[in-house]
Amino acid sequence: RIGHKQDLSMAVQVYEDLDRFIRAAVESSNLNDMVIMIASDHGNIEDLSTGTHTENPVPTFIINNHIETLEWEKIFSLTDITPFVLKILLG
Repeated sequence: RIGHKQDLSMAVQVYEDLDRFIRAAVESSNLNDMVIMIASDHGNIEDLSTGTHTENPVPTFIINNHIETLEWEKIFSLTDITPFVLKILLG
């Protein structure tokens, strides 16, 4: 929503809040047994010159102590997220 409003100061605040949230989540999690995954469905906040969705690639963050065992490199689009999560949950 912040990207749609094209407000740089609000966007910076959102990023700072998100940074603190992710840090707290990582520091309080057992990353041997947990996977933290952050993804978005589209771009927008990275280009405040437009109030619409961008077509830029959207990063996916996966945080885990055993990332080499996860097939994260198969994630190229939003449609790859569900199969990735199901593989983790169901083995």
